[in-house]
Amino acid sequence: SRTLPMAVDVCHGFPCLRVLDLRWCPAVDDMLIAHLCRAQCAHSLEDLNVRGCQISDEGVMCVARCCTALRVLDIGAWPYPRFRGVRSVSDICLFFIAQCAALRGDSFALESVCIAGRRGTSDEGVEALIEFVPRLNRLDVRHCQSVTQTQTSLSVTGEELDPRRTWRYGRFDNRIEVISDTSCEGAETPQ
Repeated sequence: SRTLPMAVDVCHGFPCLRVLDLRWCPAVDDMLIAHLCRAQCAHSLEDLNVRGCQISDEGVMCVARCCTALRVLDIGAWPYPRFRGVRSVSDICLFFIAQCAALRGDSFALESVCIAGRRGTSDEGVEALIEFVPRLNRLDVRHCQSVTQTQTSLSVTGEELDPRRTWRYGRFDNRIEVISDTSCEGAETPQ
């Protein structure tokens, strides 16, 4: 991660980069994210994983503003044993993502968001994502202390949904799987 800014500059901004996995890299911070957002890869990046990095609301907002093709965003900080030193991500960036989605409409490509373990997030931020992100279909809120971890099952006309999963509907009739601590699949902390 320390050499990434130099690599971005040498490789003309990685114009075709689609997936970037920087999880648990302690040197990844808002400055590095801002550098990536100024590079050409910001327009092609579809999957960004910065779980457990030193990214804050500022870095997440930069990603939401600049990475126009982004479909998958993992800004989680889970499991807890590695939580030390991870900067705060709060509802502020979730509201900003929702605002970007409202402004861009159908061209906002984000489909999956993971905020697992982020203590600064709450039900209000989660509701904003569900309400305004038109293509959202997966939201991971495990181990978010201020997010209600309830399980409800919805049924669709002519289609029965898996009762072990939590489903919500957004403003655009998009069905969103909310992965919480009460979900049967994936609720256990990995080894």
